[in-house]
Amino acid sequence: MVFNVREDLPPDEALELASSFLSGTIAMATSLASCVDRDEAWSLVYQIEMAKAVLDTGISGTRKIEELRADALREAAERGSV
Repeated sequence: MVFNVREDLPPDEALELASSFLSGTIAMATSLASCVDRDEAWSLVYQIEMAKAVLDTGISGTRKIEELRADALREAAERGSV
């Protein structure tokens, strides 16, 4: 394998990169499916789009959790609990 991922890559950056890679893959698969006009090619496009949707939902959820955690810490600090 030629492609390596840094072990210290933050999870949020890894998710963003994976989403970007899938965006490019969707574009390529769509282009291929347009030329080939085969059911299998279009199925590939849809499967990649679904994978990207799941990944993007995970990114949004991760950000929401981080925001909630930051809000809770801020509120605790304001109350003097931290």
